[in-house]
Amino acid sequence: MQKFVLTGMPRTGTTVLSGALLHHPDVLFYGELFHHNIKVRAGEAARRTLGAGWKLDPPPGQGIKCCPPQMPAAAYLKALFGQPTLQRALGFKLLSDQATRGSNSDVWDCLVADQQVKFIETRRRHLLPVICSFVRASMTRCWHTNKAPEAAVTFVITADEFVRLADRFQYRHPALARLASQRRLVIDYEAIESDFSGCMARLFRFLGVTVPDRVQPALKKIATLSPEQELRNYRELKLQFEGSAYGRIFEDWEGR
Repeated sequence: MQKFVLTGMPRTGTTVLSGALLHHPDVLFYGELFHHNIKVRAGEAARRTLGAGWKLDPPPGQGIKCCPPQMPAAAYLKALFGQPTLQRALGFKLLSDQATRGSNSDVWDCLVADQQVKFIETRRRHLLPVICSFVRASMTRCWHTNKAPEAAVTFVITADEFVRLADRFQYRHPALARLASQRRLVIDYEAIESDFSGCMARLFRFLGVTVPDRVQPALKKIATLSPEQELRNYRELKLQFEGSAYGRIFEDWEGR
């Protein structure tokens, strides 16, 4: 059985990949087993939800108990990967900023030390739409949808909030840098948007499971406006941060 982890920062495509993994017959996939909210991780472990709130109806079964926050991850991972299953691959979702402190934080070292674990990492080329996507989802409480996008929304981000989010979403867990190339598959968000079926074919081959003829995403893109349109104080922020590392976020976006 192939063990694996799906990782990346929020708003970089991990949830839409999760949907395809969940429905592959050769894959047993769990959501965010180390989410900071114990109620959320319980739903993810029971396979009642996926991606911290995507309610699965009906739940696919094969749920497990969630990992208590005070429990070291090593014992939990042993039970998770040691459970009897007919599937050829077993994995879960671990965002790059989850389990970075506390008793569960040993999960990263345990996973990297286990040479049988493969990592699938999502990345997004530009940081500005990641920040805008997070603010929009936080404001509307719509983190993902399988319906047509609702009416466009606009918002203001304060300078302090922009700095906080930029610092957060540029973070990449240092354990990922220790991985050998053959254990890591990087998938760009932009490729997920333009060729979802091709990305999933690469992913399934990486895990050593059958590749379906064509895979369609179960979720739809929510954004209907560009960052310049939905961020009402776009110009003000750009001018305020001009010449700084945060100003380069705007330069990078405009130079795409």
